Amino acid sequence: MEKGKTQLSRRSFLQLSGVLAGAAALAACAPAVSTGGQSGAEEPAAQSTALEMYTRLTNNEQLDTLSARYQDTHAGSQLTVSAFDGRDMLTKLTTAIAGGLPPDLVMIDIAFTAQFADRNVLMDIGPIVDEANMREDAFKGYDVGTTWKGKYISYPMWSDCSALYYNKKLMADAGVPSLEGPKSWTEVVEQATAVSGLGEDIWGFLTNVTSSGATWFLWAPFMWAAGGQTFNADLTGTEFDSPPALSAAKLWVDMYLAGLAPIECVSGTWGDVEGLFTSGKSGMLLSGPYMVGLMAGQYPELDYGITLIPGPEAGAASSFVGGDGMSIIEATRQKDAAIEAFRWMTDAALMKEIAMENNGTWIQGLPPRNSAADAEYLEKFPNYAVFIDALKVGTLVNHPAIFEIDKPLKLAFEKMMLEQVAVEDAMAELDAAGDEILQRYNSTQ
Repeated sequence: MEKGKTQLSRRSFLQLSGVLAGAAALAACAPAVSTGGQSGAEEPAAQSTALEMYTRLTNNEQLDTLSARYQDTHAGSQLTVSAFDGRDMLTKLTTAIAGGLPPDLVMIDIAFTAQFADRNVLMDIGPIVDEANMREDAFKGYDVGTTWKGKYISYPMWSDCSALYYNKKLMADAGVPSLEGPKSWTEVVEQATAVSGLGEDIWGFLTNVTSSGATWFLWAPFMWAAGGQTFNADLTGTEFDSPPALSAAKLWVDMYLAGLAPIECVSGTWGDVEGLFTSGKSGMLLSGPYMVGLMAGQYPELDYGITLIPGPEAGAASSFVGGDGMSIIEATRQKDAAIEAFRWMTDAALMKEIAMENNGTWIQGLPPRNSAADAEYLEKFPNYAVFIDALKVGTLVNHPAIFEIDKPLKLAFEKMMLEQVAVEDAMAELDAAGDEILQRYNSTQ
């Protein structure tokens, strides 16, 4: 795959969850960068308007281009994109709304929308998306993140998700019979074991539990693929002590304790882990679609494949679905114009056109609509096919408390891997911490 003009980000979720961890209750959202038009010519707005959108994506070329195109296709109108980095975006929207000067739209990490929906900040856009059959066209992985307490409050704008990369050369050298990647947990362990046997400096499996949000992005899909859930049905407690969660935790812990994964997975940076894979020192790596562009540009000689994160048995798979969603601010003073801009920016034809021109990248990731990432798109960008499949089978964690839960989640894996605390004990402690966090959150609503 050719090198893209705009490299796919490594998980928006991982980049932002660290910010959230330090920001607490209402750390969310950023003023946006101006966004623009679509390929099909539309009737310009009858009245000149000056809209503002907040975003966390700074220096994003596609947003700048979209802003200019919006003005070209909507005579006399503007869409100003106010962009803030992750350290500021979580407080900017709150401050603007409290001051009575809210933006009209916001493009925000979908995982953050629930905390604003709980404060009636975001408009219910259900009637808008249903009118245009947009709900069905969004990938299934967004079913959870787009709704909150009966309201449809965010439409996926660009996509991120997790999958399993594997080194085909190492797999072949280790005598692995199939070079299509592991399709079950048994095959993950068998293939990791075989690759680890190639030498002391070769590892079978790579993950990361130290980076903020990494365990959600990389481990939770194993739990979901085993049939587990993050929360109970009424969102009053977590499910980390369920059999699926325990078996998924045991899979990671056992591989680490067996020497199939290096210490960097538990105590190193994401760059340390990533470097082991790109240098040909590991058979497997859990990561997101941004790695496709990275390897095409910097490691073109690496012979790799990508497969879905598997469940215990072949046929089951999952992924952590992320990216940003587009929402309309309830308090906008230009509701009709904001709705028009929302429809224009989430148009599938626009998404596909821009992505096809930018090596598969739409804004900061993959197009989030079936009709945008269609057969023509996948024929041109085949290395993204597995990630498109992941968007169809994955899910996301949509609750304001998930970032507070991230700390005990990381701690649990550090205890299990570094201190060899029993899986059942560490996960029970994690579940109790998760229950307490949810109960505390619910008591404030």
